[in-house]
This record gives sequence, structure tokens and C-alpha cells, in this order.
Amino acid sequence: MTARDLIKGDVAVVGVGAVGSVITYALNEAGIRPILIHRNARVAELYRKHGIKVKVPSEGERTIEGLHTTYDGVQPGSIGLAFICVKAYDVRNALRELLRLLNRDSVLVMCQNGLGATELAEMVVGPNNVLQAIIGFGANRVSRHEIRLMGISPSYVGPKRKGAPLSLHAIAKHVSELLRVINFIYVDESEGYRWVKLGVNAGINPVTAILGVKNGVLSNDARARSVALAAANEVKEVAAAKGVSLPVDPKDALLSVARSTAENYSSMLQDIRLGRRTEIDYISGSVYLEGLKVGRVCPVNYTLWNIVKSLERIRLRGVSR
Repeated sequence: MTARDLIKGDVAVVGVGAVGSVITYALNEAGIRPILIHRNARVAELYRKHGIKVKVPSEGERTIEGLHTTYDGVQPGSIGLAFICVKAYDVRNALRELLRLLNRDSVLVMCQNGLGATELAEMVVGPNNVLQAIIGFGANRVSRHEIRLMGISPSYVGPKRKGAPLSLHAIAKHVSELLRVINFIYVDESEGYRWVKLGVNAGINPVTAILGVKNGVLSNDARARSVALAAANEVKEVAAAKGVSLPVDPKDALLSVARSTAENYSSMLQDIRLGRRTEIDYISGSVYLEGLKVGRVCPVNYTLWNIVKSLERIRLRGVSR
């Protein structure tokens, strides 16, 4: 039996924003036209009519292909593999809507930043039906119908723990093959990679969001860099206290990502500018709260968490500065 045979049903992408669109582009390159699940019928119809284009470096524009629909437009029990690409704060609602569309063999690939999404998915469908994807590519929404792929650093996919069933490892390897055009790599234990990414996000995202600058400022400004590195170091300390083995030092990864994405605006800064909720609760907030559980105080992450929450409140509620 091949890994493809282990997927009992259709492939779906839940949440077709920047990350979901790039995932769909990669699936298309592998010959798959997935079910594309949008939050409501109006949005699904809009994309059926006008499409979504992904601008790929050196390759030009590609219109992603798939069935644009809503949860109500999918047959119950028909989805075998689902890439969950909604924001971390939308995962609970997405899982509630998705549950009736899954079967007992369905596998979810969680693509969120920060902590919490994987744990919630494991509670809903069980730990042996969940993979983590640690996203390494950068993607910006240029307009409603256009996504720009900004760069392709390695992404990782695998079970959270090494003790997962062999069938889940086989599906993870198959997923990495499906997404190889965007440099996905299979790992037998993804948790350490998630914590490294958490360190990178905890440093880059809130600092650039607060300052309103591109990621490259962390390479050029010593003060901004020192704050970002301090946040990443707190992540390293909490991971060590929890017994999580990290494949690389989050501080080194942060500096590398800041250089390679120097011209990018972080997703958190984009959310602030567009008056949208950020994922700060699942990044800096989760670092602080997880630190308390293991006796580590994380003052840098606590401070960044609260400043970004204040920015959210100002943008979302129109509170006067």
C-alpha cells in the first residue's frame, strides 16, 4: 500500500489566504486540484469567478486550481487530507465546521504560527490524525485576487512526536513530496522545529509590527535586534525547561530569516495595518504563559504581547491614541 492509498478521501485546503493559496499552488504542481473551503458562499463565488493568482519568483503568475466552495458544499465524510491554513484564532471554528466532513482515517495538516492549534486539533480528531507544518516560505497578499510568494526557505512537516503510527509518518512523507516545489521536508518529530519557528516569530513579528518596518531592520538596527533576540532567547529557555529538543538555536534562525526576508513585511504588521486581529496571543502570549508553567518568567515576550494587543485595540476599536 502506498502513502497515496493511505489518504482515505479528497484533499482540501481550509482557509485560502496567503498560506493556503501557496499550498494550493504546490498541490497543483503535483497534479492535485483540492477542495478549497472558504468561510462563506459570497467569498467562494467571488473566487470562482475571478480566481486567485500566485506570483512565483522566476515563474510568473499561476492561477490556482480547485473547487472553491464552503463547508456546506462538501459531502460529509469525504475529506481524507486537509491542510488547515486559517489563522490560529480561527482554528476552533474551522475544526467545528470541518468535523462532519472528515472520516476516522482523515489527517489534518496544521499550518498555524505559534502554539495551540495542533493541541486543539489533537483534542478534536486524536493525536494520530494530526501533522504539523512549520512554514518557511514568505507570502504577501498584494490584492484580493493576488498573492506574492516572497521566498522559499525550508518548511517542515511531520508528526508532533516520534511515537506516531508508521502510517502517519508515511502520509507526512507523501505530503512533503506533494509540496516539494515549495521546499517541504519530512521530519520524524516536528515539535522542535515548531519551537524554533516560535522563537523566530516571537522576535521578528511583534518588533516589526510595533515599529512599522520591514524585517530587514533587525539586521540594521542594534536596538531592535537586541529586543528580538531577547524574545527568541526566552523561547529557547522555555523549550529547554519543557524538555523540547531544538534542531537549531532560535536566535541564529531569527538572524537568518531576518536577512533572507529583509524586504518582507511580517504578517503581524500587515494585520495591524489592515485593522485585523493578530496571532500575538499564540506567539508572545503563549511563550509567556508556557513559561509560567515551567517556572520561567518571560518579561520581553510579556511586554511585546501587551504592546501589540494595545495596537490591536487601537486599530480594531478606533481607540484614540
